[in-house]
Amino acid sequence: MKKIITTNRQGSSLLVAILVMGILMTLTLGLSALVIREINQTGDAVSAGIAYYSAEAGVENALLDLHEHLPGFQTKGLPQAVEVNGEKEWIEQKDVEPHYEYNIRNKGNAYPYFDPDEPIYLEPGVGVTKKFIYDGSNVDALEATYNVLPLSDTITIPLFSDCGDGTYEDVKDFVLQYYVKFEADESVKLAAKKLEDFDILRWKVFGTPSDGDATIATRTHAISDFFPAVTNNSAQTPVCIGSNPDPDLTSGCIFPVAAYVKKDSTIEAFTDVWSQARQCFVGDAGGMVTAGQDIKTGCTIANFMGSHKKNYLTITNIVNPDIVGISNPLLRDKRANIYYRILAKRDPASTACDSGTVNDEDVMPREFAHIRSDGFSSDGKVKQSIDVNLKLNNFLPVFNFTLYHTDPNKAPEVTTPLLPGFPFTPTTI
Repeated sequence: MKKIITTNRQGSSLLVAILVMGILMTLTLGLSALVIREINQTGDAVSAGIAYYSAEAGVENALLDLHEHLPGFQTKGLPQAVEVNGEKEWIEQKDVEPHYEYNIRNKGNAYPYFDPDEPIYLEPGVGVTKKFIYDGSNVDALEATYNVLPLSDTITIPLFSDCGDGTYEDVKDFVLQYYVKFEADESVKLAAKKLEDFDILRWKVFGTPSDGDATIATRTHAISDFFPAVTNNSAQTPVCIGSNPDPDLTSGCIFPVAAYVKKDSTIEAFTDVWSQARQCFVGDAGGMVTAGQDIKTGCTIANFMGSHKKNYLTITNIVNPDIVGISNPLLRDKRANIYYRILAKRDPASTACDSGTVNDEDVMPREFAHIRSDGFSSDGKVKQSIDVNLKLNNFLPVFNFTLYHTDPNKAPEVTTPLLPGFPFTPTTI
């Protein structure tokens, strides 16, 4: 008798269907996760792009602000600025979506200027603080605080700053510090025994009268002179020109001794030449000069700045490479450099630009205006930031025409010429 075995296959189709559905669901969920992630990433990229272009809009608005204001304009302390991190300095644009906010920092107490809260990189990857480079113990670090004035170049620096409300503030006191590192060719000797014998830098301070006389209000006045180098000058012991021998501004300074060539060809030494032009017109100097006729002597920078407003300082590298012993034409541009910086102080009695957040560093325009802009999108959830450094234009304003000045009320006369080779005339007796 045969035994018949039967198999019950009921429900197997359901199991197969569930298995297939599970596999399909897993694939679907996986693909959905990929699609959702791609959608989110695309959305984030779009939002980031929107925020970035919003930040660019803030930069453009900041550039417009700088274009429409005088040198030294910054948003810090403006009435419309909002407080961020304890300081009222950011301008916000929140009436539209997306929105942005921007900040302009454009004043300092030195030229070139370094932020105390940002690292200064003397070499790649090695950052130091502002206090370190100004300490003076490290010569190489101290040299980083000086700019380079190449051969025959001219730089013009405003001695006032924009308050942002239609007013401005004049610099009270400043000191220009400079030094040279001339390397004379071994086969060439200096035409003089020492560098003090020849002028290398021409400076000029010019501005408009502040006495309110409507007949001369638009006329430009200027005082200027030619100054020499000093043999033992350096970044620690620079040659100084300025308006006030304040120890904070003149620490380590070497004050040059120059000569004044009179009409009768006699030479008179000027030991305080660092703070004055040896010759000027009484009208230009504001009337505060020594008694005499026609061209006056002893025209101090402090007196000129005290009787003029919106002043500028212009310096020019007038080094004569042949005289200082640089005969190789390939080395002239490098070896004939003048290294310079400007230190300034505000008038403690001044209330200009005083919004309660101005400190002693906010005295004069920086070399670079620092623009910071943040753009936001997705209801402020996405943020992009842009930092821009805009160099101060080395412009010559339309009224900077007083390179040489003649008295229009004086009849022409024959004068004794200066020593041969002017302006490279001996400046010591």
